[in-house]
Amino acid sequence: MKRIIPIILFLVVGAYVTYAGNFFEDEKSTTLAIVLKAIKQVDFKKDGNSDWEEAKRGQRLKGGDALKTGDLSSSILKFVDGSIVRLRQKTEVVIRGEKDGKMMNKDVAIEYGDLGFNVQKRPGEQFRFSSPTAVASIKGTEGVMLVGEDKTTLIITKSSFKIAAAFQALMGSKQSVDVGPGEKATALKNGEVIKVALTKEDQELVEKLLEASRETKDELLIKFRDADGKMKEIEIK
Repeated sequence: MKRIIPIILFLVVGAYVTYAGNFFEDEKSTTLAIVLKAIKQVDFKKDGNSDWEEAKRGQRLKGGDALKTGDLSSSILKFVDGSIVRLRQKTEVVIRGEKDGKMMNKDVAIEYGDLGFNVQKRPGEQFRFSSPTAVASIKGTEGVMLVGEDKTTLIITKSSFKIAAAFQALMGSKQSVDVGPGEKATALKNGEVIKVALTKEDQELVEKLLEASRETKDELLIKFRDADGKMKEIEIK
């Protein structure tokens, strides 16, 4: 009996260490978003890899992973918090996540191109869009972000908040403004930020960026482990 007890303790401790190791491994590879749709040429690159591969519906995106669209192509991403991001053609993004206690702050770094978004408000969590020239901290808000070679434009269309986003230039004088529904802010390469009301042309552009087909042939259930190590599910319809 005395010999059995140490063996049992050894097995219990061994099982705990194995479980803890698996938990931290899962934590480091937390799923941040799912590829809801990949239309025509959409490529995916895993963090640390140099090779691009075809992105498919249901593809999981983790911290550091990149996605890009080709000519006449588009993709829709659904984040684990329910936020939706739509990439237009010729757009490349890198998805990043930073754990803050039980919260997961998310950042979509736009290398170039245009995207539309519908960000869900999560108390205590941050959702940002960044580019080489600007960064936008978003509340529960719908809008678009346009990233060119020397400027970045943020357009807010709908929000339940009077101040829907904080927008700041990252170069030059690094000016910043608060942006509300019906407003457009552009950060220039010299650090100047210009804010104006939306025009009819802006509204038409937004509609093109935010529109997305809802037709799919089947349903897909994705299981993943969140930032707390808990199993969750996302149903793709």
